[in-house]
Amino acid sequence: MKIPRRSISTIGAACILLAAATLRGEDQMNIWPDNSPELKGVDQKHIPTLHLYHGPKAAGKKPAALICPAGGYKHHSDPGQDVQWLNSLGIAVYVVKYRLPVYGYKHPAPLHDAQRAIRIIRQNAEQWGLDVAKVGVIGGSSGGHVASTLATHYDGGDKSSKDPVERESCRPDFVMLCEAVITMQGKDCHFYSRGRLLPENPPKELVDNLSNELQVTPDTPPAFLSAGGQDRLVPADNCLMFFTALRKNRVAFSELHLFSHGGHSYQTPDWRGLAEAWMRRLAVLPVKEGEKPWPNQFDKGAWELGNYMKGK
Repeated sequence: MKIPRRSISTIGAACILLAAATLRGEDQMNIWPDNSPELKGVDQKHIPTLHLYHGPKAAGKKPAALICPAGGYKHHSDPGQDVQWLNSLGIAVYVVKYRLPVYGYKHPAPLHDAQRAIRIIRQNAEQWGLDVAKVGVIGGSSGGHVASTLATHYDGGDKSSKDPVERESCRPDFVMLCEAVITMQGKDCHFYSRGRLLPENPPKELVDNLSNELQVTPDTPPAFLSAGGQDRLVPADNCLMFFTALRKNRVAFSELHLFSHGGHSYQTPDWRGLAEAWMRRLAVLPVKEGEKPWPNQFDKGAWELGNYMKGK
């Protein structure tokens, strides 16, 4: 049957509108109860939200990723490209619009919102068709600071809480950090983020606590990090410091891709392809059909001190 040209135009316009609505994340939810002491007002800027991009249906349970948007702790950048990329891999995506310091919400509000968001994902895993053991977090720039703070400041949940969400763990299973803000001190600090997130003249204990390279432990989840060597806004040394701490603590399967070129959000190499391969090595995604896993690529013990030269 021949479809009239006008109908084709109408269908095309409807598809564009639907795609735009999906990209905006019309399917969303407030992450705190209305009576939560965390909230200071009823205006939208006071209400953190979780935007849901479940992606295409899958035969089994899907991995999930929580995106913490960038924006210098001043606004939320559009994470649309990352949403589309992760959805295309079969990963369900959730974007947390955490409260911002420019509206009076300094630390720990952004962290609390990210922690609450990942608890919500786990609490709804059965309903949303998710693998509760494959829930990660991704963030770039200041969103990378939120993500790396979540990766180093987590708990197993309050099992005695009356709120079922609060009973869930907020520890991510894997972390992806791109040109991320990590430290709150020294010459490599992104002082705009620090100035907005922390109070004026913050105590050393707080600065150390939110310098996440100092908070890595052997239980920190495995991380994928990438940065461009020409980044003058957030020096690549931030990612290098975090990776060094992961390496020191033998956090298995962590990777660093430090490129000689590429600045902050421009002319950066294709880190997404590298991240996809990493997620397959990590078994977040299945190995591609026809591919053979590298020998011992899933061997966590290979990261233990003294095991590097075995078999050589």
